[in-house]
Amino acid sequence: MPVESSMLRDFLVKLEDDTLILPTLPDVAIEIQSVVNRPSSSLKQVVAVVCKDTAISARIIKVANSAMFYRGSAANSLMTAVTRIGLTQIQSLVISAAAEQLFISSNEIVGELLDDIWERSVDVTSAACALLLIYKKEHPHFRINLDTLSLAGLVYNIGALPLLMEAENRSDQISDIDTLQLIIEKLQTPVGVALLKHWEFSEDIIEVVEHWHDLEYQSDDVTCVDFVRAAAIYTKNLKINDKTSNHMAILRQKGLPLDNEELASSEFLAQYRSIKQSYE
Repeated sequence: MPVESSMLRDFLVKLEDDTLILPTLPDVAIEIQSVVNRPSSSLKQVVAVVCKDTAISARIIKVANSAMFYRGSAANSLMTAVTRIGLTQIQSLVISAAAEQLFISSNEIVGELLDDIWERSVDVTSAACALLLIYKKEHPHFRINLDTLSLAGLVYNIGALPLLMEAENRSDQISDIDTLQLIIEKLQTPVGVALLKHWEFSEDIIEVVEHWHDLEYQSDDVTCVDFVRAAAIYTKNLKINDKTSNHMAILRQKGLPLDNEELASSEFLAQYRSIKQSYE
């Protein structure tokens, strides 16, 4: 039996038997969830948790100075950054920064794929959030916030993570990237949904992972799926063809700023680049 077929069969069996090992979030993400969910939580308590991880602290400050949160002056301290971002939004940012730490492998092939997956998730997130910033100018009361959308973008292809962790344990069976990419393409959606349920993510974000690539899945309302899907098309992470072109027209009818002129505007490009830079 070909390696691809054997591994795919094994992954399917583990998924169906609920025995596929799902990674846990780093401790700092679990702790921040506990702090934020307490009614008496304060920004000082949040800072006390975040400062335990220097990499996440640096990321929070960088994000606070990006187009998503910039207020005309630089946030040079963690307290200033957390105050600017706010208690309700800091949780998603810490979780997304902590999740990045899982995208590391000592196996060359697995590591290369993890790097590529993370880079694509950052690209999609940056485009989606830039679109949302422009959209909110015309729809200031739109219910979706940047923190929810940024987290949805960063985990839209998260299903690849448990598959690659499992593949790393089978390093003797890994011969090429193409084999793993085929397995990821076939299984990342159900695995991603299972992982986010395991992490107790919101239904809005799980919906993105489950349906972002399925253009037949539609909603009358504007949702996170629409922004992530538009961003995936814009960044060429969703195959460009007549079907995607027609779908972009549908998204434009919903009010998303997807005309060629809007996508080439200095406003969109500056926000897209600023947000992307905050993840580098």
